Amino acid sequence: MVPLALVKKVESKFKDHGLPSDQYDLPHYDPKERWSVRLNEVFYLPSWLLDFAVLNSDGRCSLAEGQVPSPLLISPWLKRLQKLLDRVTLIIGAVANVTYEGVDKRVLIQSYCRIPLGSPFEVEITQSPEVPPRWTLALKLTRTTRIAEQHATALLIEYAAYMARLAHPHDLTRV
Repeated sequence: MVPLALVKKVESKFKDHGLPSDQYDLPHYDPKERWSVRLNEVFYLPSWLLDFAVLNSDGRCSLAEGQVPSPLLISPWLKRLQKLLDRVTLIIGAVANVTYEGVDKRVLIQSYCRIPLGSPFEVEITQSPEVPPRWTLALKLTRTTRIAEQHATALLIEYAAYMARLAHPHDLTRV
């Protein structure tokens, strides 16, 4: 995950809207304003949690016990849904088995879901008041739009180039 940044006009000898080397322009994102992504502020999230956004028509990253699949899902996603339900059921069971009161359940859930320490993203488990209770595991993230494949590929290439840079854009050997 990379954060979006609104591009503000800066003085540059190259263009009116020069970007720092750690940002990548997203000209296709919003026709009214200019946006970029900050490649130096990457947050790593497990892809299986992001799969939840595909399963929900509103883009929420959440999965509920007994969730009924959309009739629009293709066969591989139907199989994926069952695997995700099984995985989340194991996590919920593991969290429920921890009875020691000195353990912070929020940290435990983050650990079981493989969310890196210090991440701004949190996973939470809620139980419904029904009998028997039904669980929901949710990552506080919602997909708002999709980037077309051609733009996503360009973004990934730019990120790879940024991460593989040989040196920073300044030369420390000159006086």
